[in-house]
Amino acid sequence: MKSLLTPVVFCLLFIFPVLSFAQDTEVEIENENEKSEKTTNRTDTKTSTKTSTKTNRKRVIIIEQEELDDLKQEIKIDLKELKNELKNAFRQLEEVNWDEVDQEIEIAMEEARQGLEEANEELAHIRIEIDEDFEMDIREDMHELREELEEMHVNNGSLRIRILTQNSRPYKGNRKVERNFSELKIEENPTLSDKMKKETTTLFDETVQNSVKITPQTKEGKFTLNFSLSDNKADKKTTYIEIYDSEGNVMYFESLVDFSGNYQGEIDLAVNGADTYTLVVRQGTNYLSRKINLK
Repeated sequence: MKSLLTPVVFCLLFIFPVLSFAQDTEVEIENENEKSEKTTNRTDTKTSTKTSTKTNRKRVIIIEQEELDDLKQEIKIDLKELKNELKNAFRQLEEVNWDEVDQEIEIAMEEARQGLEEANEELAHIRIEIDEDFEMDIREDMHELREELEEMHVNNGSLRIRILTQNSRPYKGNRKVERNFSELKIEENPTLSDKMKKETTTLFDETVQNSVKITPQTKEGKFTLNFSLSDNKADKKTTYIEIYDSEGNVMYFESLVDFSGNYQGEIDLAVNGADTYTLVVRQGTNYLSRKINLK
């Protein structure tokens, strides 16, 4: 719309001075004619000279009049074109639905506002997760780790901790692996007597005793352990698997939460070297122990 009105305004500014000039010229010509006629009536002897003068002026007037007529004709044509352009411009303005334009502007502004609000909510949510949950979990984990490390004392070797995944061994029930470490000194389990650690003993029934199988792999320092406990859900209890070296130090410890059924797993003691180890399996008041010779 702005591009259409610019040439229109420019044309109007040009035409009005021209029309004013043409009108002034016409008035001047008429005044000159009147003066010439009065002079003719009053003179006698210089009639021919005055007539010649009037004739010359008429010629000048005729030439100027023709140019003025041509200019007027051009001005009429320009005004006609200007009128058509104005009609087209106003016709285009009438075709614009200003209500729809206002609605589109309102919709765009509302969408922009909603987008900013959603972005602010997401940023606030992220800040809450980082500032509260994440840092809180890290502090709790570090506190627990610090307490565990304070209870451990390294003896002739570096600390080795191995976390076993839940699906690393096939058995029924849920299992929770607490630690698998080597060459650590911890306080002896008060429930284990010297007799249990030195001899093959058991309080499990014969079915459990017969299910225990130990397959040593002497070259690699590994062995496979198999045993089967009651499948009765009422008998589910936390089951502990412990391995002691000849000096009574715990070399392996594993807890099976609410365990029943079959257990099968490979235990690696290669890092501890050749020795006579004692395997102890405990569940409630029942226990069994076996000697394992790794050479």
